[in-house]
Amino acid sequence: VFSAHVSPIKRIRIGATFRWEMRLNYQIPAKVDLEGIGTLGFVINGVAHYTPHTLAFGAAVDVLENLTIALDGEWQNW
Repeated sequence: VFSAHVSPIKRIRIGATFRWEMRLNYQIPAKVDLEGIGTLGFVINGVAHYTPHTLAFGAAVDVLENLTIALDGEWQNW
């Protein structure tokens, strides 16, 4: 994760975050014994909990002392 935050003046805040892809690779060996026929062996492979590269960004402006306007966005590399 990489993040940056800048505040060019006190009332304006700008930030961005980049998150690398995350994944959980799994491999499950399995064996099925078919009585009288034989044994079937195989391996199940896959990926779980995948999230792509993500870039999140946002900005906030204090319009008044008690009023802030914010804009956020996110890009994902699916």
